[in-house]
Amino acid sequence: MKRPEAKDELLDRALNIEPEQFEHLCKILVEQTEQTSDIELTPFHGDGGIDIRGSIGREFYSGQFGVQVKQYTQNIGSPSMRNFVGALSTHNYQFGSFITSSTFNSGAIEVAQGEVSQPITLIDRDRLTDIMLERELGIVHVGDEFEIDHEFWDLFGTSTGEDLVKSDAVPQADSFDVMNIVMQGIDKGYRYKYEILEYMKRETGDDWTPRQADYYPQAAWALGYVHKDPQGEYNGRQMRQWGLTRDGEEYLTFIQSGDDESAKDSLLEHIQRADISQSILQYLRENGSISHDELGQIIEEESELNETTANRRRGTVGRWLNMLPEVRQSRDGHTYKYEYLKKNLDDY
Repeated sequence: MKRPEAKDELLDRALNIEPEQFEHLCKILVEQTEQTSDIELTPFHGDGGIDIRGSIGREFYSGQFGVQVKQYTQNIGSPSMRNFVGALSTHNYQFGSFITSSTFNSGAIEVAQGEVSQPITLIDRDRLTDIMLERELGIVHVGDEFEIDHEFWDLFGTSTGEDLVKSDAVPQADSFDVMNIVMQGIDKGYRYKYEILEYMKRETGDDWTPRQADYYPQAAWALGYVHKDPQGEYNGRQMRQWGLTRDGEEYLTFIQSGDDESAKDSLLEHIQRADISQSILQYLRENGSISHDELGQIIEEESELNETTANRRRGTVGRWLNMLPEVRQSRDGHTYKYEYLKKNLDDY
């Protein structure tokens, strides 16, 4: 693709991901472009309209910044900009940026340019796609042309282009309690596998493997509690980073406050929404029940996994299903079967 076509393709992809995924995209953009620290999506309760926050600067200066993100197709007007200025002031940010997939009208630009105490940088769709091209985020240079970086865009979904569930979106982590510990570690800034591994060992007293330190963040990702960030450097090696989504922040808040009922409700909702659960629940609605062997077959058919790996993971998937009120697990000779219990108008 030539540059104009590449910019159009990037904008189309930015508009076709979920709103929080667009915020995640913008967080990656800021993090990869500036020398930031402590950058994060704001918690689920928000900072009065601030979507991303962090600090910038090192030895000679530092400042707190706030970013508002709008995945819009219509223009951003002066009311939205005034609200953003108010949020920056209320929460004592030194400066800010407003990022949108659309454009700013003259009123919004005038409000931003008139802000002196908290300077505001405006990033519209044209500048957004320019930065992505310059930084090769979501796209790569190939000679004089550009190609989409499919691995980058895979960060924002759990299904493949053929609507198969990705292999790492089929859980292989056995314990929700351990997953919660891993999420708490990510919340505290342990974002790389080996940092997570040491945190798991310290918090549980058990001897975990590096592979298990991958399994648990992947399970949380499959549930929508964790997002994948681009690889970063850890002890001289390129390695995947993890971060909490807003749903993950909310779930942890329930756990840490002792609100077990809300935490369970959140977990059940996210199990139901997971791609592999959706595929199996659809089969259960249509057929009433499945055996444990059939569960492995469905996982193989609906995901990227081969037969052997699908059968290994069916035990964990079965535990997820058994959590749901609409599914009952029962003995069936020497194995298990899963029955669909709940029927409502959505099933017809």
